[in-house]
Order: sequence, then structure tokens, then C-alpha cells
Amino acid sequence: MRVTVTFEPAESIDQNLTYVRPKTGRVGMWIDGKKDMSTWTIVRQMRTIQSRSTATSAKVYNAVVQGKPITIREPYGGNVVLTPPPYDDNFKLFAKHCHITSTR
Repeated sequence: MRVTVTFEPAESIDQNLTYVRPKTGRVGMWIDGKKDMSTWTIVRQMRTIQSRSTATSAKVYNAVVQGKPITIREPYGGNVVLTPPPYDDNFKLFAKHCHITSTR
């Protein structure tokens, strides 16, 4: 499981990019005020990061389920408070049928 965070709406990203240069870097994340540094793939041209560790992804997933606040330090900006989808019936349905999160 991976978490992808885009700090800019997809519609505002230049659709004519001829290349992107992903790189690996450490990103700070706070869940319920507790700091966690982990390695992410960073795509500066798209203002996007993707977790490289399933442990990081699990922490974000659990924070969403538990309703804990999540803040991520954008590599080329400041701290950003994430607004994940609510833990409602739609989220539960996704979790139940996702081959990674389901317990079948």
C-alpha cells in the first residue's frame, strides 16, 4: 500500500510537462502531534510525494480511521494539514473490497 499526496489540484498541474524527475527524500509528518520522518518519492514538477514504506502508509491509513489530524511538510514549501476523506460508509466499503486492506 502506498500513500500519494498532491499539494496542488491535478487540474492546475501543467499537462504539457515533457519530463518529471522523481527523487527520494526524507519528509516530516505529524500524526496527532507526533513527528515521524520517513522516506518518500518526491516529484517537484507535480508537487507530489509518495510513501516508499508500507509502515508509513499504514500510519496514515490508521490516522484516517481514527480521525487523527495529519500534517505533512511539503518538501519545497511549508507544513500542510491534510484533509483525508471521512471514515464513513464509503471509506469502509473501499477498505472492505481493497485487496490490500481487506482481511479476507
